[in-house]
Formats: sequence, structure tokens, C-alpha cells
Amino acid sequence: SGGRSSVSGVTATIFGCSGFVGRYVAQSLGAMGTQLVLPYRCDDVDVQHLRVMGDLGMIVPVKDFNVMDEDSVKRAMEGSDIVVNLIGADSETWNYSFEDVHCKIPGMLARVAKEMGTERFVHFSALGASPDAPSRRLKTKAEGEAAVEGAEGEATAEGADAAAKEGDAVKKDDKSKESADKKPEEKKPSEKKPAEKK
Repeated sequence: SGGRSSVSGVTATIFGCSGFVGRYVAQSLGAMGTQLVLPYRCDDVDVQHLRVMGDLGMIVPVKDFNVMDEDSVKRAMEGSDIVVNLIGADSETWNYSFEDVHCKIPGMLARVAKEMGTERFVHFSALGASPDAPSRRLKTKAEGEAAVEGAEGEATAEGADAAAKEGDAVKKDDKSKESADKKPEEKKPSEKKPAEKK
């Protein structure tokens, strides 16, 4: 505690900072005076809202970050007391499979964090993650938890439920919801009045 302009002396690296949950984790840590290291590979516009999460010099953006490159990961973790991994995927792409995003990356991040002497590594997984889960997404999430725990060190794997709030791409604002729920009014046929006899 202490506020956005305070300095706690703690530095945290947040992987997946540009995502929906990332902004709230950054906001919470920044409000405690934590210096935030924010690696990202998206457009600058997609992370500009994170620049106000802390006072001058407390937000350190790391542009053109490559999570598949260990040297890039080490540079992002250097000097950090806490590392938070929020990287995840709801669907696969040509470049990143569920195994890459949910297993290989978390395991590598946890291992590198241990090698660099990071005090705490926090990994966000998913509720329902299990080797017997009905979906590959949840199965690979479980494998990722095992990979993080196998890295030893001070690592914590948290199961996170699906979240939706203002600002999320899947949550409509109230006006759009009202318009979506509102049924179009049926037009009644106009009734012609009979001509008056003179």
C-alpha cells in the first residue's frame, strides 16, 4: 500500500500484460508502488493505457519482445523480484499451438525465473485444468501447471475462471446489449379512411 506515487522497492515483470487480465494486475501492483516491467509484441496503441498505471519511471515497456527467445525473456526478467505469467490462448494459431502457449512457454519462464534468482513466479492457469479434461485447451493448461511446478523454486500456479468486464472484447456495452435484446417493432398496415360522401 502507499499509492501510485509511492515506491515499494519491488519490481515485477508481467508477461501477457496487453491482455484483459493484464491491465488489472498491472493496476493493482502499480497502485502499491511496484515498478512494472511490461514486455509486449503488439502495437504500441494496445498498451498505451498501461503507461498511467504508475508514476514517472515506474512503468518500463519492453517493445518487440519475443517470448520464444530465451535471451529476450532474460532481459525482461532482469532485476525483477516477481514474475507474473498471464500468457494464454482460447484458440490456436499457425505460430502458436496450445502446447506452445500453455506448456512450453510457462515451463521455460518458470525455469528462467529460477535461474535468475526471482523471488516469486506466479502462473495463471485455468479452472477445470486437468489431464482428463474434455478439451485440449484445459489438458494443456494442466500440463503447463505441472511444468511450472517441475521448475521448482518459488512458483505458484493459480486456476483462473473465465472473466468478462467492461473493456473486454466479448462484453458488449449496455447500449449495444439493449439494442440486441430489443425486438424490432412491427409496423401496422396503414388503414385508409373511407371517402366522405358529399
